[in-house]
Amino acid sequence: MVKVLSAAAAGGCIYFAWPAYGWGGVAILHLIAISLFLELVNFIIKKTHGSRRKWETVYKSGILVFVIMALIFTYGYYNMHQIRKTGYRITSSKFQEGETLKIALMSDIHLGVTMQAQDLKNWCKKIQRQDPDIILLAGDIFDENTKREEMEQAAKVLGNMKSTYGVFYVYGNHDSNQYVEKPEYRSEDMRQALKEADIHVLEDEAVLAGDDICVIGRKDAGDKDRKSLKEIMKDVPDDKFYLLMDHQPGDLKENNRQGIDLQLSGHTHAGQIWPTGQLMELMGVNEINYGYRKTGNLQTIVTSGMAGWGYPIRTGGHCEYVMIEVTAP
Repeated sequence: MVKVLSAAAAGGCIYFAWPAYGWGGVAILHLIAISLFLELVNFIIKKTHGSRRKWETVYKSGILVFVIMALIFTYGYYNMHQIRKTGYRITSSKFQEGETLKIALMSDIHLGVTMQAQDLKNWCKKIQRQDPDIILLAGDIFDENTKREEMEQAAKVLGNMKSTYGVFYVYGNHDSNQYVEKPEYRSEDMRQALKEADIHVLEDEAVLAGDDICVIGRKDAGDKDRKSLKEIMKDVPDDKFYLLMDHQPGDLKENNRQGIDLQLSGHTHAGQIWPTGQLMELMGVNEINYGYRKTGNLQTIVTSGMAGWGYPIRTGGHCEYVMIEVTAP
């Protein structure tokens, strides 16, 4: 009977874990990790204290695994729904004394997972009250879970935000619905909705914002038609403040060589499930997992995003929108 139950449990684990990035897969991976951790704890207790009846009763019952997993998921659910403001103050020699550029950065909302269009509207109002000079949307605002109606509503909400230089958007790897066979809408539909909302969609393009700021928006790094930054910048004016939006935080050395002053990215979620972010950075999958870095004259800020992908759990990092103030040294 025990063997039958064990086989059934194993079969259930395989079934639910098959979509590795879904709820089942995340739960099973946590189950395995916690079980291995408790095995280590049990080994240490036996070696240092010998047999302990109360501990062995609880340990062998298996209940500790599920209690710990429930606590982790409860925290992860709570953490996913807490959005904070993160501020940076940086300097550039291209700014004169008294000049200031206030940037609002939003990324990785993945509309439909934990945030709906009405929630987004409320957050946009909070950000608007901080009087940004420019509003940047660094990709994955939408994804495979976003309904077409939600996408269209959100485009209007984002387009209604007011700033000196406007709202600029770059695609992330999920925006174009490339990971599903039957998407709710096409990439072209999203692009049209954004443009109708007066949002500047940049796809390997450089545009002037005012007299002194050049905003450069890249196609996602996974796009096979993506141009090189050198090609994009061949006709840009000299002596501007070069502000680059690239969804995935890469190519930092090359971007520095091309004279970029500030790069803004998202994508990593700061490691939505701990410790994936740290592992990705350690293995070189992401050049930077989260926060600020200076590479030569290039300053880079990577946001953890306002929400998460796939499931409403975040055990790594936090959710945020970012306000950046650029001033003279």
